[in-house]
Amino acid sequence: MSGRYDFGPASLFAGYRFGKNNSTAARTVGADNFWWLGGVYRAGATSLTLSYYYDDQRTYRPAAGMRADSANPRQWLFVVDHELSKRTDVYLAAAYARHVALNFDTYKGPAASHVAAEGASSQFGAAVGIRHRF
Repeated sequence: MSGRYDFGPASLFAGYRFGKNNSTAARTVGADNFWWLGGVYRAGATSLTLSYYYDDQRTYRPAAGMRADSANPRQWLFVVDHELSKRTDVYLAAAYARHVALNFDTYKGPAASHVAAEGASSQFGAAVGIRHRF
């Protein structure tokens, strides 16, 4: 469930999702409550986005017979986007994730989701780019 409210040049959005994944061995691999909140502000051809994501993990078993009781993952995201034309824009995006790899993903593949690099409890990433829509 999610919602968005637009007022003038700004938008606020928020959402919630309950997730439960079961394996073929009829055991719960993961169950969580996922929340997000953010906003967008537009000023002419430029937009600024700031958002926060929080995953309240209830059950997390990355492998059979194993239970992970890690801290709940969270991520902050900031994006600046500037339109150069109707179909082309440039952007700067930066994200910081705590207790998880960026985008709640993993560097080890989908079987080990929510796994950050060895010895790390956070991850930071940034991207600069140009996008053209065909």
